[in-house]
Amino acid sequence: MEAKQRNGGNRRRRDRAARMQKRQQRQCAVAEISENEESPPVRQKRPPTRKKRIKEPVYQEDIVDGFAFLCFKTYEDLQVSHTLQSPPSLIKHFKTITQ
Repeated sequence: MEAKQRNGGNRRRRDRAARMQKRQQRQCAVAEISENEESPPVRQKRPPTRKKRIKEPVYQEDIVDGFAFLCFKTYEDLQVSHTLQSPPSLIKHFKTITQ
């Protein structure tokens, strides 16, 4: 039984190798024709670059004597963070301090 499976595997490999050789021959023939015509090579479009995710949090948290202090890199980060996560009373407090 194993011999039959091996022969089948070898045949698949041979078939695949033959297909690859035919494909290479076709590509070479197309390349020769295109060289004679002097047409510009066709370039494939690049996939769009992926945006890098921010690995660091927007803020750093320090705990001193039981109080948590947040340090933000920019003022906009502070505003966005507190509008999304804080209760309304804290937002009012921050607005009065900054004005």
